Amino acid sequence: MSYQLTIELSEDIGRELESRFTSPQQLTSLMSGLVRIYLRKEQLQDMLGLMAEIDESAEPRPMPRFGSGRHLGIHLSADFDEPLDDFAEYMQ
Repeated sequence: MSYQLTIELSEDIGRELESRFTSPQQLTSLMSGLVRIYLRKEQLQDMLGLMAEIDESAEPRPMPRFGSGRHLGIHLSADFDEPLDDFAEYMQ
């Protein structure tokens, strides 16, 4: 699959490009780079638009504090801190 892109440039810029690039491959490489930059610019503008839509007036969530999950009813067994038999060979 191939695409053809036509770009109109002023005579000054056209002459400058012709003098700097000796092969069509060099010019093609430059143009493909410029197209990639343009597309990334479009993506960046879309991202900036999305970020502008985020409601900045919303209050930030408070930082959780120690003990704030007590209402969850999680209890640890009495031997929680005891060494595990599975790791006995590493603890010698």
